[in-house]
Amino acid sequence: KFSKIQTRSSNDHGENGNEDVHKLPPLTPKVVSLWYRPPELLFGSKVYNEGVDNWGAGCVIGELLLGTPLINGKNELDQISKMFDFLGPPTVSQWPNLPQMPLIQNGTLELP
Repeated sequence: KFSKIQTRSSNDHGENGNEDVHKLPPLTPKVVSLWYRPPELLFGSKVYNEGVDNWGAGCVIGELLLGTPLINGKNELDQISKMFDFLGPPTVSQWPNLPQMPLIQNGTLELP
């Protein structure tokens, strides 16, 4: 049943009186095949929403149009590197929570 699937809507930030996402157990970042995995999951976030599906759908559409995968990394760090090559690295002005991503906080990943 869908009622048993744990999801978080794009509004569930706990700041507008919505469900407090910090009370929910962490989710796994390994929910999508590597080539279609969005940046927040590659950066180790365990809090996400339907945006992961939007990112994956965009990658699939791009692949259908080009006839080849858009970003085809061999592992997570290679995937991030190829993502940066294709789209450019994210900035804090584009993504205010970027410095709080686990792989950035623990020093595994440094932004160019």
